[in-house]
Amino acid sequence: MTDTDTVGPVRIDLGPCTCATPDVHTNDWVEIFRHAPYQMGLAALESIAQSSTPIELGVALRQVYVVWGVNNWNLIDDKGKSINVTRETIALQLMADWSDRTVAVIEACARQFNDEVMLPLQTAASKQLNNGQIEALTSQNRASRREQAKHSRPSSPTSSAAGNTSVAQGG
Repeated sequence: MTDTDTVGPVRIDLGPCTCATPDVHTNDWVEIFRHAPYQMGLAALESIAQSSTPIELGVALRQVYVVWGVNNWNLIDDKGKSINVTRETIALQLMADWSDRTVAVIEACARQFNDEVMLPLQTAASKQLNNGQIEALTSQNRASRREQAKHSRPSSPTSSAAGNTSVAQGG
């Protein structure tokens, strides 16, 4: 696979084989979907709803991209059998520790899926705002600013006709 391919999976080289059974292959690799599956979009929506900070959201989305994005690999167990790709085995094999392999998969998935997952959500949010919600929000903001200005006016009637404020000087 090359980066210029437009169909089929995207292969991520993980470097030298670290499988439990040595000498089966020289390098480990993971393949991710070329396009985000719908389950990824749904999981991203849920992550957005559940996250309360930008950091939490970033972590949650990257987990979504990896868990729902990996579709194949050449990883094998200690008996020499292929390890099935499931959400559980993805977590165990790719997200159990912070390593170069983990970072490579996270970064590749984020590059591959972030725009495709987030753009429709941003477009939908923009359409909602353009259908009257912007006016409602700006009207609320204007009313709020007027209310704040009303409460922040000086209570002393020391203003002159020119608008200057006089201050009594003590001696």
